[in-house]
Amino acid sequence: MREIPEIPLPSPLHDGGPLPIKPPPATLILAIKSQGLTDREIAEALGVGTSTVNRIRNGKIAKVSSDLYFSLLGLCHSVIIRAINHEQEAAYAR
Repeated sequence: MREIPEIPLPSPLHDGGPLPIKPPPATLILAIKSQGLTDREIAEALGVGTSTVNRIRNGKIAKVSSDLYFSLLGLCHSVIIRAINHEQEAAYAR
């Protein structure tokens, strides 16, 4: 399994509440790419152009729409879950 980039945590809230975790879109794309997907595959899964994925990954687009962000978050989640399942299957096969 490829290493997933570390997601920096925000500073604690002043009221002592839970830490909100909202990784930037570029971090999500890097995590997905670390599992072997190309910009083209990511773009097709998200319904955007390859150049949009490239610009997000390179930091030229820092903010995306809510719809695109949640699609990206969902894709990241499914890719990571798939990688975990693959690792578990490989461990059971040994």
